[in-house]
Amino acid sequence: MNKLFTIAIPTYNRASYLEACLGQIFKQLQPYEALVEVIISDNCSTDNTAEIVQCYAQKGFNFRYVRNEENMGADRNFAQCFALATGKYVLILGDDDILLDGAIYRIVTLLAAGEYGLVYLNSFGFSDDYQREMPRNRKSGTMVYTDHGQFIDRINYWITFASGNIVNKSLLDRAFDPAEFVGTHLVQLNWVLSAIFTAKENAVIEDYLVAFKSANTGGYSLCQVFGANINRIFEKFVERGVDRKYFDVINARLVQTFFPNLIVIQRKQGGGFDFEAEDYFDALRQVFSRYASFWLVTVPAIKLPLRLASLWTKFCSRVVQLVNG
Repeated sequence: MNKLFTIAIPTYNRASYLEACLGQIFKQLQPYEALVEVIISDNCSTDNTAEIVQCYAQKGFNFRYVRNEENMGADRNFAQCFALATGKYVLILGDDDILLDGAIYRIVTLLAAGEYGLVYLNSFGFSDDYQREMPRNRKSGTMVYTDHGQFIDRINYWITFASGNIVNKSLLDRAFDPAEFVGTHLVQLNWVLSAIFTAKENAVIEDYLVAFKSANTGGYSLCQVFGANINRIFEKFVERGVDRKYFDVINARLVQTFFPNLIVIQRKQGGGFDFEAEDYFDALRQVFSRYASFWLVTVPAIKLPLRLASLWTKFCSRVVQLVNG
């Protein structure tokens, strides 16, 4: 019998992060083992990942461990996780992300009571201690959306955060190919967007249930992935009949807050992505020039002196936050 909920963890050479991730699941899982499946997909790690996994197995942690014979790349490992999952609902959880205390209870309780396409889990970033760094201003409760536009407006570019999106796999066609967007660094958008626009209802759990390690990604071009690649994926869904207006909402928020904030951080700290600050303008202009916020918010983040760029970006982010509640 298939489980209600699968937590699938793709991992590669991050044993210390994986240990913390598994520890949080292990201490919550026991009352829900009949409902929850856990899969670990090891992308041929060369560190002590296998030892960490074996240690939890010896403690009585019931999970499925798959070790790839070679590193197939992050996207294919994500897609493999989704394909292996037998649960009705699937969460692809990053190996460096944490399910907070009580998260499994909240999730299982909601999934057992309704029929949702996508359930979005509110999250926050942390540097060292996720318990100490949890934001003080917290929302709570669950919001159910029957309007796709309102739901997209609520989560916007957070559709790209795999660890924050639980997908109802049972809604997807048997011919669904989870590997369709391999190579984009956004392979998860295939099942996330498909679930959203197939479902009658989608939901948001406003309580913080996920903590993610800040500044722990990279190795790819920020502009390419969240500019050209994401919009190629959007075009595929437009071709399938999804209204372009939903993707305009996401693009607008990308140039209002996502790019400006990350660009300022990159200018301050350097590293993490392939592009230097001076390259952002031409790369992003090709995709976002028709959005006023690109010129009003993103371009100043690139062109202004760093101190002014930082102040302007903070001001604009605050305005967006106030406008969108």
